[in-house]
Amino acid sequence: RGGNKSHIIPHQSSVYSVAQSEEDSIVYVGATGDFGYLKETNVTLTYQSLAHLLPDTDFKFTSAWQTVIHQGDVYFRCFEGIIRYSPGEEPKVKVYQRPQEGFFGGLISHENKLFVYYHDVGLLEIGNDSLQRVAQTDFFSDKKFYSGFSYSKDTVLIATRNDGFYLFSPSSDSPPRKFEYKDDGFSEQNDIYNVRQLENGMICILSTNKGAFVIDKHGNPVQWLNQQTSLQSDYTRQVFADANNLWITSNTGIDRINANFDLSHWDKNTGLSGLVETIIRHQNTVYIGTHQGTYYLDGNIPKLVDGMPTGQTWKFLNFKVPNSETMLLVATAKGIYHIKNNKAKSVIEAKGHPTA
Repeated sequence: RGGNKSHIIPHQSSVYSVAQSEEDSIVYVGATGDFGYLKETNVTLTYQSLAHLLPDTDFKFTSAWQTVIHQGDVYFRCFEGIIRYSPGEEPKVKVYQRPQEGFFGGLISHENKLFVYYHDVGLLEIGNDSLQRVAQTDFFSDKKFYSGFSYSKDTVLIATRNDGFYLFSPSSDSPPRKFEYKDDGFSEQNDIYNVRQLENGMICILSTNKGAFVIDKHGNPVQWLNQQTSLQSDYTRQVFADANNLWITSNTGIDRINANFDLSHWDKNTGLSGLVETIIRHQNTVYIGTHQGTYYLDGNIPKLVDGMPTGQTWKFLNFKVPNSETMLLVATAKGIYHIKNNKAKSVIEAKGHPTA
C-alpha cells in the first residue's frame, strides 16, 4: 500500500499539519500556501489541492498550521484566517477572515462547538456563517492561548501562555473560573507552550523555560520534569503517552519517562540530531521527527529512516486504511512520505522546501 508514485503539492509547500477523517479515511493536509487531501486507492495515495475552491481569490495565507475535523467539516487554521472545507457532491470552501490586524491562535473542538483564539480580541466561536463572540470573548482578550481540550462533557480547559489555566462552560454565560493547580513555582516567569490530557486522565503541561509539569485532573502535582532533575532541556514542545511511558520532545532531543518516572533520553550524543517536533509509536516501533530528519529507535539506538530526506519533520499520522493495515505517514518540509519496515517512499513531493 502506498505505491511508488509521487505527486506534487503546488506552490512550493512545506507540509505542517495532517488529520484523518474517521468517516471516510481521507487524510487532510495543511501546507505552505496550500491545503488539500490525500485519498487511498488500490494503487497509491493521491493528492488533491482544494485551494481552487477558495471563493475569494484575493485571500492570501502563508501556512495552514493546524488541521481539525469537526462535525464533518475540515478546518485549516492560518494566521490570516480559518478555512472551512465542506465535502460532498458539491464541495464548498468558506473563509473566516481575521477581523482586524492580528492572528488566529489555537482551534479547540468541544462537543458540537468549535472555538478559536484571536489576538487582542479573545475567544470566538466559529459559526456556520461568521465568527461569533461569546460570553467569554472579552475575558480572554489579553490572555493569549494556543492550547486546550475538553475537560469534561460540559467544560473546556484553556491553557493561556502566561496567565494560567481556565475552565469555561460553552453552554453558560458565567465567566471562566481559574483552574488552580499546585505548581511549586513552575508557572512563574514561564511560557506555556502546550497542554495535553493523557489517557489516564493526568494532564501534562509543556513550557519553554521550565520543562514539563504533570498534574492529576484535580490539579494535584504528580511530577516536575526539568533539566535539573531529569530532562535534557527545559524547552519542551510535545508529549506522547503509550501504555508504559511518557515521551517528551524538546529543542535538543527526546526523553522517555516510564510509569515510575524513571528516565531515558536521547540527544546528539546518542545519534539524535535537531530540535524534536513530533513522536509516535507505530507497530511497536518508536519514530521521532526532528528539524534534521526522521529517526526510529532500534532497541535503544536512534537510527535514520532509510529513504527519508534531511530537513524538518513536522507530523506523524497513523493512517487507518479500511480493511487493511495501518500506514505510517510523515509530513515533512519536502513532502509526505510513507514508512514501512523502517524504509520510506515519497507519496507527495513538495517543491521549494521552505523552512520555518
